[in-house]
Amino acid sequence: RNRPCDASPSLKMIPSKTLAAAMLICAQLAPAQAPASFNRDWKFNLADHADFLRADFDDAGWRVLDLPHDWSIEGTYAQRPGSNRHTGYLPYGVGWYRKAFEYAPPTNGGRLFIQFDGIYMDSEVWINEFYLGRCPYGYTSFIYDLTPFLAEDGKNTIAVRVDTPDESGRWYTGSGIYRNVWLIETPGIYLEHWDPFFTTPEVTTAEAIWQVEARIVDRRPAGPGRFLFRAELVDPAGEVVSQVESTFTSRSLEESSLVLSGVVQEPALWSPEHPNLYTLRSSLWAEDREIQRKEIRVGIRSLVFDRDRGFLLNGIPTKFKGVNDHHTAGCVGAAIPEGVLHRRLKLLKEMGCNAIRTGHNPYAPEFYRLCDELGLMVMNEAFDGWSMYKAHDDYGRHFKGWWRFDLSQFLRRDRNHPSVVMWSIGNEVQMLSGRWPLSKKLLALPPHLDPTRDIQKELVALCHELDPTRPVTQGWAPAEFSRYLDIVGLNGSGELEGEIELNREREPHKLIVGTEVPHTTQTRGVYYTTTRIGRDHERVFVYPDLASEEVFADDVPTHYFHEGREVPMEKGRGRYGSSYGNHYTRTPIRRMWQRTLEHDTFIGMFRWGSFDYLGESSWPNRFSSGVIDLCGFPKDAFHLYRSLWTNEPMVHVLPHWTHPGKEGVGIPVMVYTNGEEVELFFGDTSLGKKRNVGEDLVWTVPYRPGTISAVAHRGGKPVAMVTQTTASAPAAIEATADAKEVRANGTDVIHVELTILDAQGVMVPNAANMLHFDLHGPLKILGVDNGDPFDLSPYRVDHRRVFRGKALVILQAAREAGRASLTITGEGLRPQILHFVVKP
Repeated sequence: RNRPCDASPSLKMIPSKTLAAAMLICAQLAPAQAPASFNRDWKFNLADHADFLRADFDDAGWRVLDLPHDWSIEGTYAQRPGSNRHTGYLPYGVGWYRKAFEYAPPTNGGRLFIQFDGIYMDSEVWINEFYLGRCPYGYTSFIYDLTPFLAEDGKNTIAVRVDTPDESGRWYTGSGIYRNVWLIETPGIYLEHWDPFFTTPEVTTAEAIWQVEARIVDRRPAGPGRFLFRAELVDPAGEVVSQVESTFTSRSLEESSLVLSGVVQEPALWSPEHPNLYTLRSSLWAEDREIQRKEIRVGIRSLVFDRDRGFLLNGIPTKFKGVNDHHTAGCVGAAIPEGVLHRRLKLLKEMGCNAIRTGHNPYAPEFYRLCDELGLMVMNEAFDGWSMYKAHDDYGRHFKGWWRFDLSQFLRRDRNHPSVVMWSIGNEVQMLSGRWPLSKKLLALPPHLDPTRDIQKELVALCHELDPTRPVTQGWAPAEFSRYLDIVGLNGSGELEGEIELNREREPHKLIVGTEVPHTTQTRGVYYTTTRIGRDHERVFVYPDLASEEVFADDVPTHYFHEGREVPMEKGRGRYGSSYGNHYTRTPIRRMWQRTLEHDTFIGMFRWGSFDYLGESSWPNRFSSGVIDLCGFPKDAFHLYRSLWTNEPMVHVLPHWTHPGKEGVGIPVMVYTNGEEVELFFGDTSLGKKRNVGEDLVWTVPYRPGTISAVAHRGGKPVAMVTQTTASAPAAIEATADAKEVRANGTDVIHVELTILDAQGVMVPNAANMLHFDLHGPLKILGVDNGDPFDLSPYRVDHRRVFRGKALVILQAAREAGRASLTITGEGLRPQILHFVVKP
């Protein structure tokens, strides 16, 4: 609620008419509150009717829920009419949300705004039956001013219609108000919503010049006044280390823009290794009284993209050790609790990743905040395609009328984040009509007939206008398609031998980045000794087979799990990827990183992808592959990246050592390490040492039960060791929770990792036991999963089979405090009971 204005004691002697006018102006300038969460107690109905927007509509029978909410992930997998292999065979459609709330029209000249961080997709919003507007793009954050439409009696109703067609994207998108919603109060004169804009034009270790640009909006009914804008830079200890301010006047309904500069001595610079953050405290003042305050986290860092030396962060040559992701998170879908997102980003940091490309759309605001805090650079991507459709009902049908609004909102919202180091305006956008990409045809066209160039020019110009501090690139924009870009972007073609050199020759004045390289496929716990290359058999890197005959030919999926039963797989419909890393599209992981290091002007790679994600699949496969599965369980390739991207001593050996029926068969044993040398043992017997020269280290070991060990050395001394031991029959459940206490806020989460062990405590890598979950107390099951590509079970149930010995349960706190317990049982297994506390 807006606070009343207290008249200053000095006003008591002022004549009544002057006093009344002064108090009116003072009232119009009442201080704003911080954004308030507007997530609780919405009503939802997966149906469509015009009456749903009426303020007096009886919604008593509707489901009550808290936001964020994704209705598609709550559904079941089915090949229903209109279901789509790209978006993952889950239900879409039209849904409505309603919320009643009390808020009287401000009497102090203030404003009330509602901010939606994202609604997928094509949303329309009403308040008290007044139409506020429409936002067709499902990834844009947007704001409406509620002030003129608030009910006089203070009783208001918001109604939101969401229309998600079955074919609205090329991957699983989710449906609904799947991001946070906020109410924001301001005084009558206020800082523009996404302002101020913070930059660091000059940075050294001794001194940094920082700049702040602020647009002021005046919506007061009264006349001009005199005001002060102040910006303070606050260090982590809470000390103001630099301050700038300026006075200004403003007229009703006019907008002013202020640009001020300050200096910080010996700044603490932001980088992935040291993600130092400051607080920018911006405030508006009237007559020595603060009327509005905003606080945002910012970072001081220097970005230099030199056409010969490459990318320099704070003056240090830096390669992007990057990944691509989609905006969803496995069993929670698109409505991602911050705790789930935080776990995922920490895993990427552990892998050695220092950058993420947001493929292929803006993410939730908390993603960028966490990247700021954890030290992950971001290639921030606005769109997948442009005006031509990639899916039947995707954003292409809205692009021409909406791109400028959506791109502006995107740039203004995210440009203060130090983690954001470059913009991407699209992905594989070259096309002529209807289908994509028709790139070979475009290459043969005269430039004036290429419809993508003019669009690219306009998008890049807007990026440079709203943020001149960062370069602009594009997913799959080789030299021929990079005319207006600052950096050439290479998707899959960048994996071809000689492609980096070819693009440098064609565009010698621009740097190149691997926007989407490499593409590899792994299934956790699955191994094949035969190399499989996906496409383009010319100029590909050929990895030799690891054995003369396929050792694991019998490990193929023959059934998928659906509606509680095993269903026979149609021949050729399902296959796993090899965790040896020898299943890839054009080049394997290690080779791509070698090529990245060979070229200063190739500034880094963003692999596709990091986490498995739903969609872009064919029935009955529910997702595409990354190096971490849907549960967040690392695959072997995760450890390969650790060996390439980290310095902390590590060693990893694969495959597991439980292969009944293969006694005497030569098993390729592969070791990843960042050590200088590795010695492999079977039991106490050395199988020899191999020097790490930047290639895969492989021993062929005849299989027999026992223990394989790998010891990594540096300087002749052992620095890391890992073992693989043969497992016997499943006997017990290991349950590990990442938290034992959570807050009763309805949002905190607990990840419970489940592992099947034998009687000796060894993980059983081929276990497929069905587990049951009995939960008591103020927690709920938010999602369950196992990482199996061919398990189409629903996610919000109290049971799940394990896949390759593992499964995951995600619990979420209720809004009441108390004690809770989770009991995990399985036939023939010792049960596990975990206890939790939900704190007030």
